[in-house]
Amino acid sequence: MEPPDAWARTRGAPRLLVLALLLGAQPDAQAEVQVSVPPLVEVMRGESVALNCTPLGVHDYFMLEWYLADRSGVRHRLASGELRGSEIQGGVHSSRGRSPPYQLDSQGRLMLAEAQVGDERDYVCVVTVGATVTAEATVRLQVFAKPEATEVAPNRGTLSVTDDIAQEIATCNSRNGNPAPKITWHRNGEPLQVPMEVNTEGYMTSRTVREASGLQSLTSTLYLRLRKTDRDASFHCSVHYLLPKGQHGRLDSPPFGLTLHCEGSPELRPEETLPKAEGSWTEGDEVRLVCSARGYPEPKLKWSQAGGHPAEPAPGGQGWVSSSLTLKVTSALSQDGVSCEASNPHGNARHVFHFGPVAPQTSQAGVAVMAVAISVGLLLLVVAAFYCMRRKGRPGCCRQGEKGAPPSGDPELSHSGSQRPEQTGLLMGGASGGARRGSGGFRDEC
Repeated sequence: MEPPDAWARTRGAPRLLVLALLLGAQPDAQAEVQVSVPPLVEVMRGESVALNCTPLGVHDYFMLEWYLADRSGVRHRLASGELRGSEIQGGVHSSRGRSPPYQLDSQGRLMLAEAQVGDERDYVCVVTVGATVTAEATVRLQVFAKPEATEVAPNRGTLSVTDDIAQEIATCNSRNGNPAPKITWHRNGEPLQVPMEVNTEGYMTSRTVREASGLQSLTSTLYLRLRKTDRDASFHCSVHYLLPKGQHGRLDSPPFGLTLHCEGSPELRPEETLPKAEGSWTEGDEVRLVCSARGYPEPKLKWSQAGGHPAEPAPGGQGWVSSSLTLKVTSALSQDGVSCEASNPHGNARHVFHFGPVAPQTSQAGVAVMAVAISVGLLLLVVAAFYCMRRKGRPGCCRQGEKGAPPSGDPELSHSGSQRPEQTGLLMGGASGGARRGSGGFRDEC
């Protein structure tokens, strides 16, 4: 396809159109009249424009008329005026249904407010000097209109890479522009060089419609023979349109992809568990895992943990189906991970999501410490209560001054007289314990 600059014709700067008019007041006398008009006037749709017609030189009197020439060449008188002093006085005779109507200003310019595509005509300026001799010049008005936003309608069906003919890819629409724009197709950002002639590798068709407003709409349809690599390709169309003074604009459609039948084992595409990095998980964190797969026949997705959602078409199309699983991270997952598996009759693919070490929850550790402290405190209270109960059961136990006074008199000595004090005490206690138990003798020790 030719680039926009190649089909935009070069327009020269408005040149001076000079018409020589010889007037003979007498057979030997001559006068020269020059009329300056721009041959082409360009304007954007909706803007106002003035068509100039200026007789050059000094003239005491002349008459100026504006005509509209239709496509058959017939002229229709629009306005006229005469030079009165330094101004042209006159008016509009017919606007031929135009709204707003034509106007003629004091300089003889034909004024068109809110230019429309229907104003694209030839306007003839006729200057009369004297009684009979006239001169004329023609001005062509061209009205430009920027098209509406570019629309594209991709083929939403499932296309096959085994077909040996070009298949319909998409249709691109550009509405209400003037002049008619041009459409270029792109694959992965690069222009596609496709002809207009039908063939098995690829071609495009184009159709232009003139709307009731006079604006033009263009429709282009792309046909291509597809390859397996096209399932990851991004397509779009661009509309190139002309502007005044040789400039041009461009409007691009949104990109789109295709859904292709490519027989083979599934292709798996897991979504990473960002923003959490491995090793930064805490027990109890909630995570959503997503697994996408594609293949032909369409693969089935299965999770190693319960709770996975059924597979459904993934955003962006191109044959992908996806399934998600939401769960809470546990220490067990840090060891085994979570796997998703895609399978079809041609094979399977598997991916394992790893979490790394999982830290215990800070709140749980605090609760455990508090529980241990409370348990120890309760145990101490139980021991103290038990001790007090034992003491209440023996009110005289371990109290100072409650032991009975020692018996009067010295203990009898053995015949040897050599017993040690400890032995003496034991003997005394043992000998007198039974006799003195009721008279204030030694009590049982605690």
